[in-house]
Amino acid sequence: MTPILYSDVVVLGVDPAPSKKTVIFDGNEFRPVKAKDLYAALRRLADGHRALVAWDAPLSFDPAYGLSDRQVDKEERARVKKAGASFAKGAVSVLTFSACSHWAISCHVLGLPYGLPEDRFHLVDSPTKIDGSRCAIEVHPAVTLGRWWLASAQPGAMPRYKGSASECGKIVDKLSPFLEQIGAGPVPPDARLSDDNLDAWVAWRMGMDFLSGNAVWCGSPKQGGYVLPR
Repeated sequence: MTPILYSDVVVLGVDPAPSKKTVIFDGNEFRPVKAKDLYAALRRLADGHRALVAWDAPLSFDPAYGLSDRQVDKEERARVKKAGASFAKGAVSVLTFSACSHWAISCHVLGLPYGLPEDRFHLVDSPTKIDGSRCAIEVHPAVTLGRWWLASAQPGAMPRYKGSASECGKIVDKLSPFLEQIGAGPVPPDARLSDDNLDAWVAWRMGMDFLSGNAVWCGSPKQGGYVLPR
């Protein structure tokens, strides 16, 4: 099946993995891709279209504010702490950007935050900036799920879903009515199968919502940040 387009833009939600298969969701299907094949796979899927990749890993930071942590991540950790019992321990993990192990694959595939492939992707702060080149936004699916969980006023704590298909299914079941209500559904059935699939779908959803104006940057491409539900 071919990717779903928003206008003439192909949106690819990517849960990158340096040492196992990356999952790409294109609006129609989940595509597991070996890390060594990801560079070519993204370009093949984007071929012939304006492209927006929603990438679940750090893509920018401002060294003026430090070389370990970013303001956006500090603020999100504070929000998670303030939410208290709304989240199970570890349900929404916001690491310092220097602790994420995705630097090599981000640089190799996108040319971000370092690296200069001929066809590098570039970060965009507005859907109006998406031109004929390949574009990218940073996303954080766990934070997005946490925002949806709080906004939908769910009883009980959002479970830690990493590594647990059953917990992914619980989150999908509980959030689906709310997501349908706000126009962010339906969640494809295969998103329940793994946290990689769920993260790739959320990444794709944020890419689509960024184009429609229903998701915006928290932080900025210059200082570091990710696109979250408006």
